[in-house]
Amino acid sequence: MGWTWSTDAGYLKCGGQFTGNTFTYTNNTSKKQEIVSITVKCATGKGHFHYDGVADGDGGAITVWFECYRDPSTKSNVVTVTNRVTPTPTGGLDRSKLVAQTFTFSRAVPVDPGKSMPIYWDFLGGNSTSRCMCMSPREITGVVRTVDDTPKTVTATFNANGGKFSNGTTSKTVTVNSGSIPTAPENPTKSGSNFAGWSPPVGPITSNTTYTAQWGEVVPEGFRIYWHASGGQFSDGSDQMVRTYQGGQSEWVAPQEPVDYTGRIFQGWSPMSPWSGPPDVHVYAQWEAAPPKEYTVIFDLNGGIDWSGTPLTQIVQEGSSAQAPNPTRDGYDFQGWNTDAWRYVTGDVYAVAQWKIKQYYIYYYPNGGSGSTQMQVKNHGDTVSIYNNSFSKSVRVTYDPQGGSVSPYYRDRTQTFANWDTSPSGTGQTWWPGDRYSSDQNLALYAQWQSTTIGPLPIPSMTDAFFRGWHDRSHGGAAVDESQFIDSDITVYAYWAYKVFYHANGGECDLETQIKEYDVGLNLHSYILERKGYRFLGWSTNQYATSPQYRPGGVLNTNAVTHLYAVWERASYTVTFDLGIGTYTGGAALVQTVTYGGSATPPNTPTHSTRKFFGWAGDYRNIDSDRTIYAMWKASWIWRYNGRTWERFY
Repeated sequence: MGWTWSTDAGYLKCGGQFTGNTFTYTNNTSKKQEIVSITVKCATGKGHFHYDGVADGDGGAITVWFECYRDPSTKSNVVTVTNRVTPTPTGGLDRSKLVAQTFTFSRAVPVDPGKSMPIYWDFLGGNSTSRCMCMSPREITGVVRTVDDTPKTVTATFNANGGKFSNGTTSKTVTVNSGSIPTAPENPTKSGSNFAGWSPPVGPITSNTTYTAQWGEVVPEGFRIYWHASGGQFSDGSDQMVRTYQGGQSEWVAPQEPVDYTGRIFQGWSPMSPWSGPPDVHVYAQWEAAPPKEYTVIFDLNGGIDWSGTPLTQIVQEGSSAQAPNPTRDGYDFQGWNTDAWRYVTGDVYAVAQWKIKQYYIYYYPNGGSGSTQMQVKNHGDTVSIYNNSFSKSVRVTYDPQGGSVSPYYRDRTQTFANWDTSPSGTGQTWWPGDRYSSDQNLALYAQWQSTTIGPLPIPSMTDAFFRGWHDRSHGGAAVDESQFIDSDITVYAYWAYKVFYHANGGECDLETQIKEYDVGLNLHSYILERKGYRFLGWSTNQYATSPQYRPGGVLNTNAVTHLYAVWERASYTVTFDLGIGTYTGGAALVQTVTYGGSATPPNTPTHSTRKFFGWAGDYRNIDSDRTIYAMWKASWIWRYNGRTWERFY
């Protein structure tokens, strides 16, 4: 037998001051077994009841007994010890009563192949100080029977009872599974008799059974009787049989009794004989309703507790539903029952509560590091170790040369894992890898990272500029160095001092190159350049500009190497055409503005009544100063006498 004690402190103890004890039976066979009874044998003279108190009104004596059951929360399948014991009061011992006791289960306990069945031992009766003991060495045995679930076959023999079947035999035999209905052969025949059915009626059989043919007298044709099964059926599966009879008989034998597989009970035929016929007669089977079947439904809470008071063992009529308890169990979620047969009962039901242990989750977040969130599962009541860190984290230092060139453009700096914390900011509860966590609730942990330094800083370069160091902002930032601590990505910016070059752009210039510091305005030279025929306007970064960006002495704020080009405006001069005594006849204006090196346009030829225009006095081409151009006149003609008359002479 596979009996074992679950715990053994040297004695079996129960009830009162002590907690219950458990022993287990393991089915080590390949067939299903049932535990019928258990026998507990204590060491000789070491099994006793001990009672340390006096029950009220009992005069110092009390009757106590044992009970064994599969589930201590429900006390299902209770087994009570056969002889009760009256111990002596207060401190008394009775060592003779518990040497060997046998406990018989009220219902055999099934144990599947390879499975184990725990059985709890407890002590009922007495008060809070009552107890019992069963000292070692002790033995436990039991009566266990093997359940043979191999399908069983039985034989049905059909005896012709003086008649014969069509093949000439007087009997036929068929083999069927136990509980099945054998199929009757064709009806036998007998000279001078009419086949009236089988006795007993053909139905389900569980053992070898013989059916005997029943015969009635054969009479000449007279009238027919229709035998109706009224919802049942005859042995050939039909619900009606027809027989022909001779009139004048006082009583006629029914061909056979019908059967009803819904459980109804056959009560006879209606109307009853005698019949004198004709005409034909219809006879109907009479039935009595079958009493409702009742089945036992047992709910095994499987370690749970039901506070509703719903009975765990219920007697339920066939086709009805049992009332299921609503159990709870600390640390477990109820998943329902192992069967739904209790919802529509068609037989005995043993429903076992199904439980799933509650689970809690520890989430590990990289908190800026690389890697996916991890999850650790913790069962209810368990204690687990906090995981080691599997994430990694680095911060990137990016170098912005701000117009210069630099290599490399960035560096990644690795951060070291510090610890776990319940807050991403590190202001919660600190946890270290390997710490033990036992709370039955979810937990979120965020990786905490140690700061790292900026590290080596490259030296950028720029033509015509001087590097002034790295800073933490593009403008107005603080200087940084390689020892500075960081815990997030950072961009550092190069600051420069820039050369400022001056170009005369056609004029004369001997101005020194200036140096402009980063984000500091530079006062430009205030010197006024000179160029013949031009007027100096200022400076521009565009060599071909016609208007200046900066006036002499102005402020340059651009953070860049700068080339400034002088901006010139051509000089303008006034050219005046003086007609003198002449008259203006149109064309170009008499007063004109002409740029340096240009030419004025003379007006149309002026006129005078007595004078003749013969040109301009002065050069109105290649102007390089203000000037006046004068019209020149001479007499238009003179009169002279030619000896005969006066004539004009030019």
